[in-house]
Amino acid sequence: MGYLASSLEQAGHEADLQSYNGETDIDGILKKLLEADIASLSLTYQAKAKEYLHLATVIKKHASDISIIAGGHYATCAARDILIHHPEIDIIVLHEGEKTIVELAELYEHQNRSLESVAGIAYRQDDDVFVTSPRRKIEDLDSLPFPRRNNKAYILAGVPTAYLLGSRGCLNSCTYCCISTIHNYAPGKRFRQRKPEQIAREMAELYNQRGVRHFVFHDDNFLVPRLDQNLSRLEELEREIHRNDLKDIGLTIKCCPSEVEESLFAKLKEMGLVRVFLGIESSCDKVVFKLKRRQTLEQSENAIAICRVLGISVQFNIMVFNPFADFSSIRDDMVFMEKYIGHPLNFCRTELFAGTPLEKEMIEQKRARGNYLSRVYSMATPAVDRASRFFTRLFYDRCWSQSSLMLMSGGMDHLSAVLNQHYGKFETRIFRKRIRDYVIRVNEDSIAMLKEMVALFENEAEFPNPQLVERLRTLAERERCSREDLLQLGENIREDLSHFVHTRLGIEPADGIGYEIKGKRSNLAKHAMAVVLALSVSGTSSCISLLGGGVEEYAPPPLEDTYASFKSSHESSWFEEHANDSTAKRVETNQNTYLIWRETATDDFNKSTRDSVIMQVLKKPEHLIPDLAIITVAFHKIVQDNLVGYHLSFSISSDEGFYFYDRASVKINNEITELDGKAGSMQVSAGQFNTYLVCNPDPLMGKEIKENSKIVVRTYIRQKDYLDIDIPSEFISLVLSVL
Repeated sequence: MGYLASSLEQAGHEADLQSYNGETDIDGILKKLLEADIASLSLTYQAKAKEYLHLATVIKKHASDISIIAGGHYATCAARDILIHHPEIDIIVLHEGEKTIVELAELYEHQNRSLESVAGIAYRQDDDVFVTSPRRKIEDLDSLPFPRRNNKAYILAGVPTAYLLGSRGCLNSCTYCCISTIHNYAPGKRFRQRKPEQIAREMAELYNQRGVRHFVFHDDNFLVPRLDQNLSRLEELEREIHRNDLKDIGLTIKCCPSEVEESLFAKLKEMGLVRVFLGIESSCDKVVFKLKRRQTLEQSENAIAICRVLGISVQFNIMVFNPFADFSSIRDDMVFMEKYIGHPLNFCRTELFAGTPLEKEMIEQKRARGNYLSRVYSMATPAVDRASRFFTRLFYDRCWSQSSLMLMSGGMDHLSAVLNQHYGKFETRIFRKRIRDYVIRVNEDSIAMLKEMVALFENEAEFPNPQLVERLRTLAERERCSREDLLQLGENIREDLSHFVHTRLGIEPADGIGYEIKGKRSNLAKHAMAVVLALSVSGTSSCISLLGGGVEEYAPPPLEDTYASFKSSHESSWFEEHANDSTAKRVETNQNTYLIWRETATDDFNKSTRDSVIMQVLKKPEHLIPDLAIITVAFHKIVQDNLVGYHLSFSISSDEGFYFYDRASVKINNEITELDGKAGSMQVSAGQFNTYLVCNPDPLMGKEIKENSKIVVRTYIRQKDYLDIDIPSEFISLVLSVL
């Protein structure tokens, strides 16, 4: 977004950057939009898409005349679906947007061109979506102005820090990655590098004007596969850094394990490298090969060993659950993490990002479900699938939330590396040891929890069963308690570290405006004046924390399983939705297996209560539709204003697309009652389920359900075929006993 803003300003337009982190930011954004013609949203991360689409809806509601333009990885890869389903978005910029956004701004200002003349966009017109001719990638990155930066000071362990890019694109073709996927949407070279001279010039500007001393390179490929090219480029960058008199700086980069070489990283260490994020992703060569990553376990271990000898902090993520995972590969990953337990790490599930080859593969294999907003998949076996589903819930707050334990642990390790680089090694040794011990403790606890969870699912032959449910419930409670204890321990360390940093900087608000140094200069950190400069430029209030959170490469949070009530044919929905329900009962009949449970709810708005008995069919009627998933039938007793009524609801999910029609009937005591469905008559595309049938309560009002009643729910599929769900007498007995 900074590059877009500076490109607009270079072309003579006004641009403003606003952060959006939630509802509390909306009022400020709306005020800034009062005089704007265009609002541009960064739809880069699919996990954040719903939040930004909500923001777009709010903007349109308050400023209907404003044009909303979206861009970024996710917006590019899901452009058609976004424009079809979200009228609040007017235009999507495909791939890079610096030139495109300028042309759109001029179009809106002068009204002298049509949208179809602007290359590299998708737009809606008369309820149709149009895509213009592709725009070539920007070949010369040095032709772009430096990115516009807001005035907020970003300070880590008392050291002013900034993000920057030395290149764009990726040389790899990992099947799960949206970064490599997006490059298919524009012609031209996939990977482009800036000249070292220009990189150093931007660093010098940040160094002299904003006090920046630590530089985080956000390149997807800071290095390339050829050692000679890397050494030559680094030598040139080092000369330019010296020529610009950039002293006492630190660097953080990302790279592939296969690119780590001893002489190369020794050079980087001399230049100030303190942290590298290694894209290890899996310790299993079989998984790595299927995900089309160009690396081996041997290369990953060699990379860690080199960095350990040189004293460079290494962080990595492991995609424990992925489409090719089995319990053997999961155990290998856990052994790997235990072997390198002293390094900041995290673990996660491989996600299906829009447009990626992996998403297409899972859809073709009929393992995917969901839609363009969020698509998930079934694992290779039922047991691994159940473990994966519980995994995403058990570890969400530990591994992937904004305030997660693993985020704190990895960030603190980065703070330790920054301390080591920018303060004296001797005076920071105690803090660095405390942080190292903390990282090990967090990792030990997390891996132990993961091992216990995996063992429970691997060794459980029958699912579900009460013993497993109780063990998992106990595990979840222990996870919560240990996580909270470790978060508190981390906060204690951070509090002590914050006091140390403030003391070593000696910075206090000056009379009037700005900041000043208090205390003897000889006792202060050498970069204290740089912090004063950073704070003065930002105009930050005196209550700012000089500690920061550290730089942590996020493990992707699990995309939402939109159809959580209809999980899969692996019978996992019962546990995930009703693990705490002791009334659940398993019923075996000649034809199917059912799970039955009770729910009670109160609707304060309508002043009504609903007592429900719910039944789920766990065995699919293979003779009719092989890929039919879970069927749910529920009877609801509704009491409102002393009136009693019954409401029957019926839902069906499928792993493949069908036509579901809004016709169903229920037979009670040989009397057939037609039920009106209010959500049907829509096509379900492959791999998703987005319709259900909820029947009006009126036809069942006053119906007497006797114990010998024969209840059959019939729904029509594929226009001609129909499915009868024969509700067993055991269910009827339970309905009567509960309701």
